[in-house]
Amino acid sequence: SSSDNLWSIVFHSYITCLACAGAWELGFSPADRWVGRSETGVLAGLLVCADNLCQLPVQFAKKVPLSKSWTVLAHHVAQTGTFLLALHTGRCHFWGILATVSEATNPPISVVFTLKECNLDSSSAPALSSSFYMLASMVCWLSFVAFRMVLYPSWLLAFASDLLQHPAVSFDNTSGGELLLYPTVMSLMFYLSVLWFKPLTEGTRKVWRQWNELSACSSASRGNQKMN
Repeated sequence: SSSDNLWSIVFHSYITCLACAGAWELGFSPADRWVGRSETGVLAGLLVCADNLCQLPVQFAKKVPLSKSWTVLAHHVAQTGTFLLALHTGRCHFWGILATVSEATNPPISVVFTLKECNLDSSSAPALSSSFYMLASMVCWLSFVAFRMVLYPSWLLAFASDLLQHPAVSFDNTSGGELLLYPTVMSLMFYLSVLWFKPLTEGTRKVWRQWNELSACSSASRGNQKMN
């Protein structure tokens, strides 16, 4: 599991860089946003699809109850299906690439999991490691806010804005099914992110409290040593 987390840090950081480059390449022109193609962005999407498809049998192999894993499975299926559809039609690559930027949340999460599995979390680690774990937890929470809670609604607003401001490019180059499917999937992914955000926030607050308690105990211990 630790090896998987370490691999995820590198792999998803690479995907995020590719997705950011692809979104930047296509994001400035309405025509590019709807019918443009970025090889860099396409590579990012293909890597995400491959990763999602590999994760599906892993979920079944771990025998994780569906009640606990359905949100992850729904996220993977929706993300993979829509991006593969965009590759097949040659349209809306930008919107899939922009959504792929949300992979930026995975490296911080993997860092937190790795530290916890190595017993370097705030409950059992020395002060220095505990501080690093607290910092990693805060970065994880902030990345989730930026790349999911903000990115997904921004995606929906940008999609709707293009439909209203550039109908000749958007409506004329896409089918009604695509115009309905893509925002629906993005709304689903945002809904799933909202579900995950609550336990993430509670976990981050718990880490913050534990770090404060550990810091207070360390300060008190140093004060007693000086008095002695």
